[in-house]
Amino acid sequence: MYFITSNKGKINSLQNYLKDFGCLIEVKQKTIELPEIQADSVLDISRAKAKAAFLKLKHPLVVEDGGFCVEALNNFPGVYVRYILDTIGAEGLLQLMKNQENRNCRFVSVATFVDAEGNLTSFTREGGSGKMTREMDMTDCPHAWSDIWRIYEVIEFGKTLSALNEEELREHRLNAKESKSSLRLFAEWYSENY
Repeated sequence: MYFITSNKGKINSLQNYLKDFGCLIEVKQKTIELPEIQADSVLDISRAKAKAAFLKLKHPLVVEDGGFCVEALNNFPGVYVRYILDTIGAEGLLQLMKNQENRNCRFVSVATFVDAEGNLTSFTREGGSGKMTREMDMTDCPHAWSDIWRIYEVIEFGKTLSALNEEELREHRLNAKESKSSLRLFAEWYSENY
């Protein structure tokens, strides 16, 4: 199946989730130009991208979109996380939070699968909780999807996502309540249905 993304970290995550659930399917990265709809809903964005990608490729595929919600900023940046990373970056987000005591934050993600007939199935994960750090963690992490991993502290480990070692990341991915990402929900569903 194709995974429509330019993010190698997401490819690795999906492949690992599928493997964890016993699916021996090859995930191929595919980068194509898709319209970027303006919406406040991660679900709407994910479904629109999946439909557009299927119309171009006519092949089973997955797209994943997400957001990063900071409680003290009224859930900003939400779906605009890519724009924030491209403009002020994770450092700028930390600056916005400089005088905030409430550091609660969470990820939102939606994976949408399109089967060979063009039927869409979406998997939404909204929740889990972490804390925004006060400074960037510069630990090198090959699995990181973005610099948000450098400022998101996983409460159960007291470390940023980027600082988790392979074993901790796997444990977080499989066991932590908040780790049920949309890609994991998809992989679990796929293992039961295909």
